Amino acid sequence: MKSVFLVLFFLSACIANAQSLKGSVKLEYRPSPLLYVFNQSTTNKAGSPGWLMVKVKYDMPNRKKGGKEIWLDDITMETEVLVPGSYKSKNVTILLKGKTIFWSIPLNGKSHLATGCIPPQVIARFARKGSKIEISKMHARVTFYTSSRKIIMRVYSSSGSRIKGYFKKIDGAVSSGILTVNDIVMPRNKTPWNVINYELYDVIKPDSQR
Repeated sequence: MKSVFLVLFFLSACIANAQSLKGSVKLEYRPSPLLYVFNQSTTNKAGSPGWLMVKVKYDMPNRKKGGKEIWLDDITMETEVLVPGSYKSKNVTILLKGKTIFWSIPLNGKSHLATGCIPPQVIARFARKGSKIEISKMHARVTFYTSSRKIIMRVYSSSGSRIKGYFKKIDGAVSSGILTVNDIVMPRNKTPWNVINYELYDVIKPDSQR
């Protein structure tokens, strides 16, 4: 009962202040990892910009009961990336979205890592020129929710009120000139990075358990 109280107390504090959990997010391009399967190696397409990686770090508090960490179940990480793009020969702002549902996260007082991954084909599809969009022209927002849709963390790829203003415009009714593409920021377990450094990341909830 005490452990339940501690978790509820922690969540209540986070809900009162969406920045209670400290974290950060940055964007970068990375080529697909080269793998060797059945004596065959994979290759990267020449000229590909690589995957657009949304790299997230989040710091969990230290909460224990009986010497063992308390765990939070069913935390959802929702990722949104605003990019300047082109669609049907018109320049528009593209909102790329995706989510990762974590099976369970320990309150162990450590920094945790997560990634959202956007395939290179998606970037090439919407790029206004060539096959790459400059990182400096994109903006990301990552929000962590409890199973009851309460915010416990929200971070942006850059500081200041300007980037928050961009996202405030898309909250609620989506304005004209913005094309939303859902479920295209893929969770790590749906990408080639699924088996790389597996134990450095929190377990993603299997589709069968959702």
